[in-house]
Amino acid sequence: MIGEIRKKDLNPVVDALPYIDQGYDEEAEAAAMALIQEECSRYRHVTSTKYDLPPLNFNKFLTELLKAEFERIQNRQPMQGLNMRRYELPGPSSTRVGDLDSWQEALQNAKAQLEQQDMRILSLELMVEYGAEAWKMYLEKAEKTRNLYRKHISSLREKVQAVHFNRKRKQTEAGDELKQLEARWVSLVTKNYEIEKICAEIAVQNAIKRKQLEE
Repeated sequence: MIGEIRKKDLNPVVDALPYIDQGYDEEAEAAAMALIQEECSRYRHVTSTKYDLPPLNFNKFLTELLKAEFERIQNRQPMQGLNMRRYELPGPSSTRVGDLDSWQEALQNAKAQLEQQDMRILSLELMVEYGAEAWKMYLEKAEKTRNLYRKHISSLREKVQAVHFNRKRKQTEAGDELKQLEARWVSLVTKNYEIEKICAEIAVQNAIKRKQLEE
């Protein structure tokens, strides 16, 4: 029983047939709008929703970095540029020329700068030697990935189009059957009306004749 209910829930009955429905006329639209207005008139009118929402907290996502940046902008201070001191090779100051520790510190800084420059040169040499081929391989993989997604999208579009065609075919067939059933229903209702009319006329005639016979 539960399985049947779940199966029914997964297959809802849709009473709209967009491929064959002719829409509604002005009279039906006016009737629908009247029902909507009548239902809306029963709702409690709310002039303000300020009590339904929590107060806004504009500082919730502010970090210390953002606060400092907003403060800089508010004070109209210029943005700090890149710090290039790490690329400089300063020697000991004039007051520390004779200080051995100052010279050791300057020497360590020079060695670090030289090592960094050597690494950058090595990276550039590797890029010159292998960068083009690596980029070509990346482009080939990207092209294959793009073609794969294009095929997948094309397949999905074909499936969607097939679904639309299938729906249109089924709805068109159902529409033809509905038109035939509607025409048959109209014919039967008309015949029933004619029969009821004739029966009413016969009943009137019988009543008149009965009255005449009684007289």
